[in-house]
Amino acid sequence: MIYRLTAAMVAALLLASCGGYGGGRNYMAPPPGTGNAPVSSSTPAITQTILGSPGFATPGGFTLYVFSADGMNVSNCNGTCASIWPPFMASSGAQSGGGFSIIMRSDGSHQWTFKGHPLYTFSGDTAPGQANGQNVAASGGTFTVARP
Repeated sequence: MIYRLTAAMVAALLLASCGGYGGGRNYMAPPPGTGNAPVSSSTPAITQTILGSPGFATPGGFTLYVFSADGMNVSNCNGTCASIWPPFMASSGAQSGGGFSIIMRSDGSHQWTFKGHPLYTFSGDTAPGQANGQNVAASGGTFTVARP
């Protein structure tokens, strides 16, 4: 009985160390008590300094990301992926321009893109100006800061 309990505890520790939020660059779930809801905007992103060079952010200053597994003008981040990496949604009446355009997602909602690359926020960024999602592998691709 003690052996089984110990083996179960070791297995749980090994699984916990393989993924999740923290030191590794793989990201499987938001850290407890954090996360941001999908942002909807009628204006495209703003440019600000992110990790030392120009990058895109929401009008509220949250870093925007692109996903390497997306197709041109197609978001492949849905379901659990989209709950961790909320799409940067285009609100009703939003206008394309300056390299920014709007696509329809598989659920019928509208998402901003830059030069055909869908844009996302990250639930691990809990304050404007953070870029905790840079180079994070998830859902078969890698998220990186969206840049001009």
